[in-house]
Amino acid sequence: MRGQLKNQGLYESRREHDGCGIGAVVNISGKQDHAIIEYAKEIILNLHHRGAAGADEITGDGAGILFQIPHEFLVSECKRLGFSLPEPCGYGTGVVFGSKDVELRGKCERILESAIDYYGMKVLGWREVPTSNDCLGQIALAAEPCIRQIFVDGAGLREEELELRLYMARKRAERLVREKFGDQGQDFS
Repeated sequence: MRGQLKNQGLYESRREHDGCGIGAVVNISGKQDHAIIEYAKEIILNLHHRGAAGADEITGDGAGILFQIPHEFLVSECKRLGFSLPEPCGYGTGVVFGSKDVELRGKCERILESAIDYYGMKVLGWREVPTSNDCLGQIALAAEPCIRQIFVDGAGLREEELELRLYMARKRAERLVREKFGDQGQDFS
C-alpha cells in the first residue's frame, strides 16, 4: 500500500484526487508513427463508459489527444491552401473554436491576428478543420463551434521562446475578446 505523498514543490497532497477516464500511450523511442493515434482512439473507445453523458445520453464532455505536430501533413495542407510553412520548430499552429456567427468570428479572429502581430509574429494563414458532427446529440449540436486552425510564423523565434510568445499572444487575444464580446467570443486553444 502506498503512503500519502508529502507536499513538495508545486505538489500539494490536499489536491490529490482520482483521475477518471484518463489514458496514455507513448512511443518511448520518440519515433513518429501514426499507429500511436490509432492506439489513442482505442483508449477513447474503451473508456466510453467513463464519459459524462448529458441529458440526451449522447452528448459527452469530449475527449482530446495531444500529439506532435504532423509537419509533413501540414506542409501539404498549407501548400494546397496557397501558403508555405517554415521548417519545424519555426512556426506555431493552434486550433480556434469560434462562433458560428461569421461576423462575430471574423472580429474575434482579427483580434487574435492583431495580438500575434503585437508580439512580433506573422499569421501565415488559416485552415478549415474537417469535422463530422453526425455522432453529436442535440445538446452538442446546439453548442457546436466553428473549428479553424491558424498558422503563425515565429519570425526567427524557436522552441521555448516561440512557445512563450504564442502563449502571450493567445492570452492577450482572450482578454481583448472577453472585454469586447463577453461570453459570445471564442476559445483560442
